[in-house]
Amino acid sequence: MGFQLISRIDTAGAHPAAVTSNPTGTLGGALIMSPGRYAYNGIVYDMTEEGFYSFFNAGYLGVYDGGPKIVALGGGTCNVERLMAAMAWCTRYGREDEGYTPAQLTANVIRLRTAALRCEPTIDWALSICATLGVTARKVRFITAQTPNGVDDGHVALEAKIAGVWKLFDIAGDVCFRSNSNLLSMNEVAAAGVANVTTERMAPTESGPTGWSGTALQTEQYFNQVFRFGADAWRQRIFQCIGIDHQGEVWWKLPPGSPPALTTYVLGLQSNYRVKDAATWDAAFYP
Repeated sequence: MGFQLISRIDTAGAHPAAVTSNPTGTLGGALIMSPGRYAYNGIVYDMTEEGFYSFFNAGYLGVYDGGPKIVALGGGTCNVERLMAAMAWCTRYGREDEGYTPAQLTANVIRLRTAALRCEPTIDWALSICATLGVTARKVRFITAQTPNGVDDGHVALEAKIAGVWKLFDIAGDVCFRSNSNLLSMNEVAAAGVANVTTERMAPTESGPTGWSGTALQTEQYFNQVFRFGADAWRQRIFQCIGIDHQGEVWWKLPPGSPPALTTYVLGLQSNYRVKDAATWDAAFYP
């Protein structure tokens, strides 16, 4: 009695892994796996395709089990788009798991379930996975150029190199960006305006439960009211000033024609923030 199943999952649906033979290994408990044919409770599954996988056992051989897997190659052979989507599937918006380090999230949390994290902790974890796999990636930042609300005025995402070129992946927001089917960098998205490029979903955008607190943001309810139905408008407000960490500082490029007051505002947010002219900024980060 009972049954078990392993499927690769993307936004098009669940794709059950074919049952095969001649295993190259056993499924094991690690979150990150190389492509291969893996034995799970005596059945061998074809997991040679990179991406996000879900496995579960509903009582087969008396076992109940399940969780996510990220199947990925390393370095220049990695399917970076599939990796970014897999990491988006592994996280949801929240703050209940922010007490864990990236290593703890990988070893003890995300190998069992999705993690509830806000944007920067999500990216810190994703960068740790990229480092493990030898994928070149960096943290990138956004700040609104509009009137701040003092609660949600910025965002953190990630750029990864594909064939030597930086491409933007908003893992916490579960999207990437294209023009004429080509993935875009943060610089290209900001130059075009996020409303003028194609926003492509990599994974469902979901929130995690958040306990009540008198001093911390109730992320679940904020998500329900602001982001669940208004993500496009939110991105148009936030994706304006763009910043990248540089030698202990964060260098910012502001929208063309920005008033001096915006420079003053950005510089006042953190002591290590620096506003650079477009030519200097572009030369530093997109040579």
